[in-house]
Amino acid sequence: MRAPLNAIAARYREVAGVAVAYHFGTTPELIALALSDQRFDLGVVPQDVLKNADALATFATDTITDVAYVGLGIAVPKGAPKPDIGTADALKKTLLAAKSIAAIPESAAGYQAARVYATLGISDAINAKTVVKRAPLEIVAALAAREAELGIFFSNILMSPDVDLLDGFPSELQELVAFRSGLCARTEQTELADAFLRFLADNEARAIIASHGMAPANGSSAINEAL
Repeated sequence: MRAPLNAIAARYREVAGVAVAYHFGTTPELIALALSDQRFDLGVVPQDVLKNADALATFATDTITDVAYVGLGIAVPKGAPKPDIGTADALKKTLLAAKSIAAIPESAAGYQAARVYATLGISDAINAKTVVKRAPLEIVAALAAREAELGIFFSNILMSPDVDLLDGFPSELQELVAFRSGLCARTEQTELADAFLRFLADNEARAIIASHGMAPANGSSAINEAL
């Protein structure tokens, strides 16, 4: 959500005159942040953050809604051959043939990819060739430097002129990840935070989300799924 949130926050400052300070991180980092003494007013987080009961407890659960959805994608270095990933069998062969795969195992995308590897029965083989990165843009950088043959993360992050994005994972293996928003249960800025959440559900914000390769949500409550 980095690129769309940057654009949405910039637009919100233009229309509302309010600057939004925010922090990006992987799923474990966001869980740790939610449980820390550092105060926050609202969150826009991958669904796996809210599957942690302690992290979920820091949110006002009746305010949690879906913001956007995205699936896993695979990219290769610019100009490199584009392997077939159109079916489960083709994806398996491509993953096993690669000598190196840039990824972030400890992230929402990493957890989803791990489930795919387990389904395909290739977890150990993939783990042995994974080039572990700390931040999503490091995956793009690794591909651009040809440090890795494949990069796996959410497809919108891999939409870069420095790499070539393949199609998404086959439909039978693709699992869309929801990014969800909600107020912090202990915020002292309820009115300001709620105004930004309303803007996130506005058509203008939805158009920004779509322009960055993600599917905007319809703003429906997501608490039952989160639990």
